[in-house]
Parts: sequence; structure tokens; C-alpha cells
Amino acid sequence: MPLWSDKQLNRCQQLKQSQNTLYRERLGLLNQQVQQNSLSQQEFEALKSELDTHLLTTHHQLKHRPYTAWSPQRQRYFSVVLSCVFLIMGGGIYQATGHFNQYEATGVKRSESLSPNVQRVIAIIDSIKQRTEADPQDKQAWQQLADVYMNFEIYEHAVSVYEKLIELAADNDRYYGQLATANYFLNQRHLTPKIETLIEQALALNPTSPSALLLLAVHHYTQQNYTSAIAYWQQLLTLDDPQINKKMISQAIGDAEEQQLLSQQGRVELTIDIKPGLLQRVRATDTLFIAARPMEQSLPVAVRKLPLPQWPLKTYISDQHAMNTTAKMSELKNINISVIVSHSGRMPAVKDDLIGTLTEVTVEGQPKYKIVIDRLRP
Repeated sequence: MPLWSDKQLNRCQQLKQSQNTLYRERLGLLNQQVQQNSLSQQEFEALKSELDTHLLTTHHQLKHRPYTAWSPQRQRYFSVVLSCVFLIMGGGIYQATGHFNQYEATGVKRSESLSPNVQRVIAIIDSIKQRTEADPQDKQAWQQLADVYMNFEIYEHAVSVYEKLIELAADNDRYYGQLATANYFLNQRHLTPKIETLIEQALALNPTSPSALLLLAVHHYTQQNYTSAIAYWQQLLTLDDPQINKKMISQAIGDAEEQQLLSQQGRVELTIDIKPGLLQRVRATDTLFIAARPMEQSLPVAVRKLPLPQWPLKTYISDQHAMNTTAKMSELKNINISVIVSHSGRMPAVKDDLIGTLTEVTVEGQPKYKIVIDRLRP
């Protein structure tokens, strides 16, 4: 019997192709920055080396652990969202974040504990910082420093730099949108009142502010509000801005249209509430999972992961959340649905997680159900 099924290996191959595509896109953006004199050749080589290392590491992990590969919907999320952001956001592609945080906190380079690639990137950061210290009015240097912080997902530092850029040019709408984007990812992709205000400021300065429109498109896409996401992306396509990667945005629109169609297939509308006596057991860091399973089977055909909501929550699960392309909710007459408030952020439920279940749910006709989280996992 083979160690991995054909289905798992096929999914692994799809993920490799997706990683290759993202690699080429990010490499193209680095080349573009070199051509625009935003990056030196030395800086380009250091960042390209990090990209190469990540690609090889990812392929190795997929080769040896294809079963743990991302679900199709998570793969789509990263492919679309990370490809569309103007900055070269790593999305986890760099492995040096922890080292960089340590460096920032201590101000001391621990050369013996850092790889050569990481040391080169830190040298780039130091070089840019020296430029900002030599000329605090150098907006290009501040912008490059913010880009590097965003690359490494050091969002709190990026926020500080964008705030500095706004001090230098309070009438630049792009900076407000970029500051909103850094705050958005810092806040785990939640659109807080502060972020909404920044978006409003950007749009007040420029009703077609690309950075603000892009963030709105990404947010609506992550919230699976595809009609709004498509509208914002289409608005970006009408703009004459060389920094807008229209090829990527067109691909994102196509993906959103596909997801919009899938979201209507095998769709079950849900209102999820929680038993009052259990509210005190919910933690701010908990994650909500919705799982749809065939009758009398333990493996789900669809899983949806959501941040902790306000109760009650109105949502749905559909073919859009399928675990793979060969088994779909729309092909089943009845299913069982379980809802989990997970303390660990993972499935399946473990001891002290909160759960609720519905059995023999009819799939046909986009039915509506209410489910109550009413017990602890023993």
C-alpha cells in the first residue's frame, strides 16, 4: 500500500506549482525594484537568496508531509491576497523574523547564531537606517525601510515608519493606505475603527487611492464578500498607476468569481449561538471551526475557520470550503455539522473545547439552520 494516496500527492503537486508561481511573482517584483533603483544589486541578491531558500524548504516539506498540505481554500487565500499587495509581503516566506526581533530588541548582532543570508538582510536594514539618520527627510529611504519590515511581517515597526512618512507628507494618500494595511495585518486582519479612519483619510485625499482600495478588496475577499472585492479590484484596473500589478489583480478577480459561484453550491446557512453558561469559558484567542461530515463518517468534506465572532453569528458553509475537489457537500443529500470553539486553534476538538452539533442536515435548497454550542469536549 503506498504511503501517500494519489489524491494527497496530486494536492501536493498543485501546492508546489502555486509556490513556484508565487516565487516567480515575488522575484519579478524584486527585479522591478532593481530597475527602478529602489534596490541595489547586493540587496537584490540577499533577498533573492532568502526566496530561494524558502522555495527549497517548502518543496522539501511538501515532499515529506503532503498530508499536512494546506486545504484548497487556504491555498487560494494566500495565492490571491499575498500576490495582490503592492509591497512584497512575505506571508511567512522568510525564516528570520524571530532573529530579527531579537536583533531589534538588543541592538547586538549575534553573528554566530544567524545564517549568512539573515546577516545580509540585517545589513540591508542597517544601511537603510543609516540613510534615514543621515537625512530624516528622505522619504524614499523611509519607504524602503517600511517595505522591508512588511516583507518580514514586522508590522509594528512598519506602522511606526508609515507614521513617520505621514509626518513628512501628510497629503500623500498612499501612506495612509499603507499604514492602514500594516495595522490590518498587525490586528490579525480585523478592520478596526482606527483602520477604517485611516482608509477614510486616504480616500478623502484621493477618492481612487490605490493602497486604500487594495486593502478594501483584500479585506472583503478574506471575509468572502466576493461581490465587493471584485468591485474594488475592477476599480483598481481602471487606474493609470505603474505600481498596480494589473495581471495579478485580474487573476484575483477570476478567483473571486470562481469562489462566488462555489459559495452558492451545497450551501447551508447557519445561525450559531452559544449557551450563556459557557460564555465565560471562551477565550479571546479562541478560533471557531465549522465542519460538515457525511452521515456516519468522521472525516469532514468541508471545514470553515473563522475568528472568534460576536454572538450570535450568521454565516454559512458550502462547496467553497471543501477539503478537496473530489468530495463536495453538494453531492450529498444529508450531512452532520459540528461547530467547535477551539482553544488551540486546531481541529479536531480536544478536552475543554466547546462544541455544538446538528445531525441529518438537508443540503439541497440552501436551507437555514440554527446551531447552539452547548457543551464541553470531555
